[in-house]
Amino acid sequence: MKGSSKRQRGASLVHWLLALIPLIGFGVLAVDLNNVYVSLAELQTAADAGALEGARVLYNPDGSINVGGGGSSAIQSATTATQANLSQGDAAEVVSVNRGHWEFMTSTADAVGIERGGQFTANASATPADLTDADGNFFSWQQMNVNPNEINSVQVVAGRELTPVQSVFGSLLGFDDYPTRATAVAYIGFAGSVDASEFDVPIAMCQEVLTQGCNVGRLVPTPDQTGGWTNLEPHTDGSCNGAVNAAEMRNLVAETTVCSGAGLNSQEVPLGSEIQVNNGQINSAFSDLYNCWKSNPTLDTDGDGWPDQPMVWTMPVVYGCSFGGFCSKVIGAVRVEVLWMFNNNPNSAGANNIDNTGPRSMEGWSSDDADGAVRWDSFASHFNLVMDSSDTPATFANGGAIQKTLYFKPSCEPVTLGGTGGGNFGVRAAVPVLVR
Repeated sequence: MKGSSKRQRGASLVHWLLALIPLIGFGVLAVDLNNVYVSLAELQTAADAGALEGARVLYNPDGSINVGGGGSSAIQSATTATQANLSQGDAAEVVSVNRGHWEFMTSTADAVGIERGGQFTANASATPADLTDADGNFFSWQQMNVNPNEINSVQVVAGRELTPVQSVFGSLLGFDDYPTRATAVAYIGFAGSVDASEFDVPIAMCQEVLTQGCNVGRLVPTPDQTGGWTNLEPHTDGSCNGAVNAAEMRNLVAETTVCSGAGLNSQEVPLGSEIQVNNGQINSAFSDLYNCWKSNPTLDTDGDGWPDQPMVWTMPVVYGCSFGGFCSKVIGAVRVEVLWMFNNNPNSAGANNIDNTGPRSMEGWSSDDADGAVRWDSFASHFNLVMDSSDTPATFANGGAIQKTLYFKPSCEPVTLGGTGGGNFGVRAAVPVLVR
């Protein structure tokens, strides 16, 4: 009986030792896996930093793709930013850096709520995609999303391949080292959150009128309203209500750089927030803005007392032109070229008559005709000025010369400002987001 008991204890010890072997193996692997996870987290941080930096400088201020040419290219900037991060004491290795197109899997009507999820396709093209069609109409966000030639992202793959993560105990099980990789993609879209200081005037433009194309001029106001005065104060909690007042608008106009002020107060206006937009003209504020425009010496190159160069303004774009509740949702930003302004009725007699207040010269156009109505019709034709969504020409006979009105056309040149997330109105974002 005693011998049998000893044999049973010996067998139990063998079984216990055999069971201990995989437990030791799992423990060894756990130590190594933790080491790998730490390395992967550091590599992901490096890849994220590189992708964001590359996307941030993906476009030059003139709208061209940044391929270097006297400065650091987007690819080189991404590489440098990635290598500036360490993985367990060593500089992160850059496996690859590519610019290309990120296509979101689900397109939304207004591009609100950019989320992770999509596909990156490398594209080394140095030619920016067109933002408008042959007629000058801005492509929609959905159209840009599926255009593979729209270079909108930078992908960085960081790794530990030349210096793989070394095994701590895994070599006992045949694992000497662990090559690791991390991938990040940063996307730069169209302006979706903009600091109020980047807007030149407290006027919001309607999305609907901008769909007519960047080569078509418009006027504010029109019978179907193309824009309105705004205090640029964003509301994200549904609290937006009430109209802006004249005193507030006059103070804001005085603060603009257009009127030689210090600039509008700095606060972020995020995509999707509501801002108060006035349904109607504010005469006193418009007169102040008109006087600043007319007396600006940089616009009057021939010294005749009237502007002969367009004035470039950046303004928020809002959804809906009715402004029935005095509030509208911000969906992007647009840069326009202001061509002309009328303060008083040009169809009246005396000093305000079209003969005296109508344009004579403006950026490639001129007319010396003594008849102001003739000059105006030539001006309206040259800049393709229309009065409403039906494309009614803004001729003098059609009532196109209107008091308290500014005439403009959206700039066809892309610019960069604000954070990513808006619709395409020719203004690219300056701040990218990670999408992978």
